[in-house]
Amino acid sequence: MTDQLPRIDSLNLADVLHRRQPMPDNSFLGHLPDPLWPLFVTGQGSGVRLYPVRYTRLTELPLGPEDGTVFVVLKGCVAQKRHPYGPRDTQIVRFRGAGQLLGEVKLLDPRSSVETVCLDETWVLAYDIERMHRLLTRNRGAGRQALLLSLEERNRTDEAVYCTVTRPPLTRVSALLHHLAATVGTRHPDGTVQIAGPRQTDLADALLVSRSTVENAVSVLRAGHVVVSSYRRFLVTDPAELARLAGVPENSRQPV
Repeated sequence: MTDQLPRIDSLNLADVLHRRQPMPDNSFLGHLPDPLWPLFVTGQGSGVRLYPVRYTRLTELPLGPEDGTVFVVLKGCVAQKRHPYGPRDTQIVRFRGAGQLLGEVKLLDPRSSVETVCLDETWVLAYDIERMHRLLTRNRGAGRQALLLSLEERNRTDEAVYCTVTRPPLTRVSALLHHLAATVGTRHPDGTVQIAGPRQTDLADALLVSRSTVENAVSVLRAGHVVVSSYRRFLVTDPAELARLAGVPENSRQPV
């Protein structure tokens, strides 16, 4: 039995496009210098106008070997799934959200692919590979520098959130929810944060644990009034306590 979640309106897309809505600090768009924002986000100065594209829940983004496009997320949540040992073996799942560039390996190998599924309504900007290459070299490669910084920080975050298998299950689930709140969450004026898209099954797949392990951890968080859960929705009602349970050091905590 789950609690009824209050409705929280989604981000204002116009605010995102005009940089009135900040992007996560460690994301590609978060690192992008102000002078490059119109070039990458609206196409101003490139000769080709950019328009946001909306994908509905459970739609797969075209990032297959025959697709020549990369994407930047403006809002929403996607799951990227890889099957290094074949489609019937263990899958590696990572969640990506606002500000992230998706399909970055295509900039090196255009035939690379990654299964990328929208877990909630997701808005993206689409770039053909050659155009993205050109944009990244503008302004003395400032865009490329922003991308490299974001990928390095994303790799470090992935290690801390997904790969710390020796930590207790409650700590791992709390850390993943804290990460999702910071990267795909919608902030409400009362301080709560809504995470829309992932199911408890998705969390289990990402952490390579059983669904019951995630369910037990979420039950503890619910009992402690840290989160409220519903289908494909988590409401973080006590972000500070979630950070504490996640083991985030106080001197490195950022508002989610």
